Amino acid sequence: IHSLYATLPDDSPSGLSLSLFDSLFNRLSTLFQSAIKHIHRQGSYTPSMLADPEVLPLITSTAQAFSQAVGQGIGKRPMPAAMRSMLEQNVFIFSGFKTHAELSAVSALLIDESGKKKPFERFARDVQAINENYNLNYLRAEYNFATQSARSAAMWAQYQADADQFYLQYRTAADERVRESHALLHGTTLPVDDPFWQKFFPPNGWNC
Repeated sequence: IHSLYATLPDDSPSGLSLSLFDSLFNRLSTLFQSAIKHIHRQGSYTPSMLADPEVLPLITSTAQAFSQAVGQGIGKRPMPAAMRSMLEQNVFIFSGFKTHAELSAVSALLIDESGKKKPFERFARDVQAINENYNLNYLRAEYNFATQSARSAAMWAQYQADADQFYLQYRTAADERVRESHALLHGTTLPVDDPFWQKFFPPNGWNC
């Protein structure tokens, strides 16, 4: 029986220094400033602006951060090239959607109470909370999730190669952080090829 723990692995970002996230935040904040200046000059935001040179680097740098998370999750574990390529593609797509949501929230603060475009200084001040949420607070959870997902994908590829040799068992940390829906799965033991694992292979929930 191989056990599947619905917790962060020992090599997850929870063990990394905060300096990593500070460095990422500083880099993304600089690119965020370029993007909001562009939006302010244009007077609005549309999804087509994601391809603009003032915005695209925010997407690519976010994708690079998550690619780092994927690489950390995989580590030295063998993984089929097609699976790794798919993870990298998903990282870039997610980064695009994340940036779109971030800049949509920014654009909602472009106009003041009288219906006029805010001076840039006020606009830049008003959107700083968005920057901190998306590029620091959310980034930590997303980085952790990307690492754990990549680790689980690599483990799954290994398990499938030897599927006839063992069962898998779902285990939780059995502490106060375990959500009730996961606690109910604790101890479930099934063959590797059972359909159960298609839905309940950890991380089977946000920030699991």
